[in-house]
Amino acid sequence: MFRLWDLVAIILFLAGMAGMGLWFARRNTSTEAYFLGNRSFPGWAVGISMLGTSISSVTFLAIPAAAYVLDYRQAVTNLALPFVAVIALIFFIPLFRQGALTSAYEYLEKRFGVLVRSYAALSFLVLQVVRLAMILYLVSIPIEGMLGIPILWIIIVGGVVVSLYTVFGGIEAVVWTDVVQTFILLGGGLLCLGLMVWDLPGGFGQVIEIGTEFNKFSLGPMSFALNDRTFLVTLLVGIVGFMTEYSSNQNVIQRYIAAKSTREARKATLLCIFMSLPTWGSFFFLGVCLFAFYHVFSDETVAGLAADQVLPHFIFAELPPFVAGGIVAACFAAAMSSLSSSINSIATIGTVDFYKRFGKGKTDSEALRFAKAVSLLVSAGMIGG
Repeated sequence: MFRLWDLVAIILFLAGMAGMGLWFARRNTSTEAYFLGNRSFPGWAVGISMLGTSISSVTFLAIPAAAYVLDYRQAVTNLALPFVAVIALIFFIPLFRQGALTSAYEYLEKRFGVLVRSYAALSFLVLQVVRLAMILYLVSIPIEGMLGIPILWIIIVGGVVVSLYTVFGGIEAVVWTDVVQTFILLGGGLLCLGLMVWDLPGGFGQVIEIGTEFNKFSLGPMSFALNDRTFLVTLLVGIVGFMTEYSSNQNVIQRYIAAKSTREARKATLLCIFMSLPTWGSFFFLGVCLFAFYHVFSDETVAGLAADQVLPHFIFAELPPFVAGGIVAACFAAAMSSLSSSINSIATIGTVDFYKRFGKGKTDSEALRFAKAVSLLVSAGMIGG
């Protein structure tokens, strides 16, 4: 349902993100600044940026939907993160910070040759471009339903704003907008959670009571079956997923390298872990709160909605104008932090692993122009895709 003040809140958010990109644009005078911010980021900013990149619009909508319709079993995946992070702290961070690397795949050439490096880098580029289009499309679907604006315009406007601050602002714009977007995301989720608990007659205790009654806090079957979402299966999925993320994903590796020291990179990773687990837990609990709210206050409309449409319905049915728009901005923020990171990482890989690697004699200013052109081209591909 379209409301003017909701649109105003969203426009203010988008304008702020675009403005940050233009502010940082004047500082990008080299590829070192554009890709790594001259390796000068404090650990706390890198850690929050890593958190913002790892939580997308899926966190805001799909995780509450999973708890609303089933239980906590998908949260088990996240329990693997501390185990993987310890390995990253001991092995991966020192490995990638040695030798002034920029790309995660430069190391592969040292060990296995240029063909392996090029294959891995090309695989990353292809998969990330597909992922970009998918994330932008998926976040646009619920926003279309919430605002009543044609999805084409949501895709174009959202894609253009992300492109603007990423293409011109480089990694500095990516990291600092990630910080802002992460706090907006967390604030939006906590606001929804708090309002649900406040409106329930029994408050927090009633959420626990209803959640327990309907087994919403279950972590899944404790069996060894591999054909169902059991505790063991989801834990294995988490171990493989996070091991891939923290050992070879350029989005993460680039942040290890961009921190101003190995100590700050380790601090960033620890901060990301300590913030990630409560963040994911709060969004699962948000799903339980949503279930309890509509269990107490029955709504015929909700009965006909898909699970991931229930939270958007609550936002516009229960929250006042402008506040609801701020929550939609939080949903946008979740997606934008993932999109901007991937666009910058693709530009980094394209420039470092291909343009500079095979284009002998290229100056740094030429490489910087190429990187911005790649960012622009990938952004167009994201919107078109």
